[in-house]
Formats: sequence, structure tokens, C-alpha cells
Amino acid sequence: MEEVNKNDSPEVKEEKKKYDFSFKKVKTVIKKIPHKPVIILVILLFIALVIPKKLPSIFTSSNYSKIEKICSLATIEAYYHDVASKTQDATTLGKIFGNIGYKKYWLEYDVIVQYGIDAKKVKIDKPNIKNEVKVHLPEAEVLGEPIWVQDYIQDPVTDTGFLTSVSGEDKTEAVENSIKELKEAAQNDKEHLELARERAKLFFEKYIISAGREVGVEYKVIFED
Repeated sequence: MEEVNKNDSPEVKEEKKKYDFSFKKVKTVIKKIPHKPVIILVILLFIALVIPKKLPSIFTSSNYSKIEKICSLATIEAYYHDVASKTQDATTLGKIFGNIGYKKYWLEYDVIVQYGIDAKKVKIDKPNIKNEVKVHLPEAEVLGEPIWVQDYIQDPVTDTGFLTSVSGEDKTEAVENSIKELKEAAQNDKEHLELARERAKLFFEKYIISAGREVGVEYKVIFED
């Protein structure tokens, strides 16, 4: 603040008075600025930046149920039509006497094969400093046993020679062999296996990103075998 000198001209004195008034006004405004909101804001920023956010439950040690649910939702089903059959020719002597020993069993049926990820083999790492989440996802596989579609099991066809019949063991053998071959074919069905794994990746990625957004974090999901 400048002091008014008696020797100053009237114009100079007037300018000094204006300056003195402005300085006092600035000091008053500064005093009126509230300090508490500023302190609270600093504390909130500290909490947001320093204190770690609560991780979604998918990253906890008890996340198996969620992983299992995601794998279940991602499972795909494929319908297969197959035939269980068994043929036995008549003996040389039997062919002379009414084809004795000859028998044929033929059963057409449909089953459902499920392709998906074994939840027990899935591992999800906690996010790193870049908010990247690594998901260790195994290859897809055939899950469980084929499921018979009851509405598409046709009546079996049998044909036998004289004094010959198709036994229960014959039928069981035909079905077991057929199912075994079908499972081997399904386990080598690369198209369905790749489709199942890609579907699982999509489901895991969507779930993790959604879980992150609920706590205000944008995760990037990286898949590894």
C-alpha cells in the first residue's frame, strides 16, 4: 500500500487513493474464499488416486462359481444323426438251412453333443497396473456324454435268418460302438471346437469389462492358452 505524500499533486494523491482501495478489496476477497471445501476436494482426490478400488468378485479366490456360470452360458450344442448297427452273416452250413445265424440290427438316432470350456482349467489373473486382465483359457472340448434326443429315436430294424434272433447284447454292442465312434468324430470337429472357444472368449471379455465399469475401471482382456 502506498502512502499519500503532502507534496504530491492532487492527481497523484487521487490515483494513490484508488490503488489503496483496490488493494483492500482484493484482501477482503481472498479472506472470503472458503478453505474447507478445498481441503475436502484434496482429500477426495487423494482417496481416488491412492487408495485402491475394490476389485470385482471375478478376481477373488472364490470366483469359481462365476467362471463356471460363464462357461455354462458359453457352451454350444450340436445335433448329430447317426446309426447303430450290427450285422452277422450266416455260417456256410447255415446258408443251406434257411440262413441260420444271419442277423442284422439297425437303429437311427439323434444326439446332442456339447462343446465348451472346462471351468476347472480356467484361471483369471488380477488386473495389472495398466488394467490389463489375463485370462488363461484352455482349448474347448466335448463336455460329458452325448444326450439322446428321444423324439428322434426311430424304431429299430431287424432282420434274421431261421432260428436266429437279435439279443439285448447285440443291441447294446451296436449302440456302444456307434456312440464311441461319434464321440471320436466330435472330439476332432475343429469347426465346433473353435466356435466354442471363441464364444467363451466373447462371454468372458464382456463380463470382465462390464464388472470393471461397475467400479469405474476400463479393463483390457488378454487371452492366453
